[in-house]
Amino acid sequence: MAASAGAGAEPWTVLADPDPQPLATFLPEALSESRADGYFASGVLQNQADGSTSPAVGRFDANGNPLHWSFDGGFAKKLLPDGGFVYGSQHEIDAPTSRFRRSLCMVVRINADGQTQWQTELDGRFCRAVEIDAAGEIWVAITDNVIPDDSNFLNLDNIRIAQVVRLGDDGRITARIALDDPLQRVVDMRANPVGAGVLLAIHHAEAGNPQAVRVGMRRLRADGSVDWQWRSSNLAFASSDTQFRVSASGGIFAISSQFKSGQSVDNAKDWLAVGLSLTGVPRFDKTIRFDNAVYVAGVSAPDAAGLWLVVE
Repeated sequence: MAASAGAGAEPWTVLADPDPQPLATFLPEALSESRADGYFASGVLQNQADGSTSPAVGRFDANGNPLHWSFDGGFAKKLLPDGGFVYGSQHEIDAPTSRFRRSLCMVVRINADGQTQWQTELDGRFCRAVEIDAAGEIWVAITDNVIPDDSNFLNLDNIRIAQVVRLGDDGRITARIALDDPLQRVVDMRANPVGAGVLLAIHHAEAGNPQAVRVGMRRLRADGSVDWQWRSSNLAFASSDTQFRVSASGGIFAISSQFKSGQSVDNAKDWLAVGLSLTGVPRFDKTIRFDNAVYVAGVSAPDAAGLWLVVE
């Protein structure tokens, strides 16, 4: 994804553009889907003069050449059929009753020409995920971390999804689904790739064992009602970063660190792999055992043949 060869630039170097201003080296942090007409990327622009950085979202053509910029931060998430995209960001406001500023989840819709069409603030602290289902509906998963001074940013509430919101084409809220259940911590969300609605990854608390959970899945219809839900028969670590992936051809996959005595959550020989069809039919719920302790750093998108794991 480099600039065109004729430009003579290194990958991700943005050439000086006098309109509106010269741009320095762009360091990408997240990419949207790639299509024939290009893709979006979010990251930072480094100021070569003083070393400072600015958050930015850029649109690139299929050869990696920059087309438009939005200096609003956030992360590029989903391309829209008309060439625009939506992404989640964070907006800080003054809190009259506290000495700390309050963070709000903000969703931004960018047109194909790089102009902001709308932005919507939601009453949650952080946009955990932004998804677009097969029906074209925009879904936002929001965490409600109430730690005002970020003194414990590893607290599990930082990744607990407290509500799911559906937005219309104009950015207005069309549905809000509360997920406030301390025994069922929703940790991730993916859009339904073949219809309306979303799929949720859930950590179910295990009675008498605060270190362990059972990984579960749930499908929500467009109106927020539950279509089906499922729970693993095996235990995973409660603090495990469950890797959750969904595709039309591969179905639903989740990888977690399996809970076993004497095993570390991030450095383990045994990992729990679960797979379901998009209709909630279980395919497997099994242990993946490595010869040596490893950390599963990433998981590819699944296809009909399975998926790839990135291990360290």
